[in-house]
Order: sequence, then C-alpha cells, then structure tokens
Amino acid sequence: MHLIEGWNNAWRLTSVQAAALLTLLSVLQAEVLPLFEFALPPEYWPWITGAFGAAIVVLRLIAQPGVLTGTPPK
Repeated sequence: MHLIEGWNNAWRLTSVQAAALLTLLSVLQAEVLPLFEFALPPEYWPWITGAFGAAIVVLRLIAQPGVLTGTPPK
C-alpha cells in the first residue's frame, strides 16, 4: 500500500473534511435524530447521509492544487 503524496496534509482536502463530517453525523445520529424528529422524519436520514456521501465523491473529483504539498496554485 502506498500513501498519496502529502498524506500528512490530507486533512486540508475538502473531501476528507466532508467525510469527517459524515462520520460525526453518523456517530451522533442516535443523539441528534430525536432532536430533529419534529422537522425531519426518520426515513429522511438515509437520504441526508446519502447526499453527504455523494457530496464526498464530487468533492474528491474537484482539483485542489497545492493543498497537499503546501505550494500555491500556478
């Protein structure tokens, strides 16, 4: 297994930040869902987390030059 160049700066990637947010949402779902049940029925949560997952895919495809290496884009 080979890590990507600049792996130690991967937290700067938007897709990594979105994945961390999705992970946090999944962990807190048991606590958060009852608070918003009046506005969002439980059957909507799979769609919400699915949308976050799709956003991660899109964000991963967007070029972010210089983020991992710390060099400014040309």
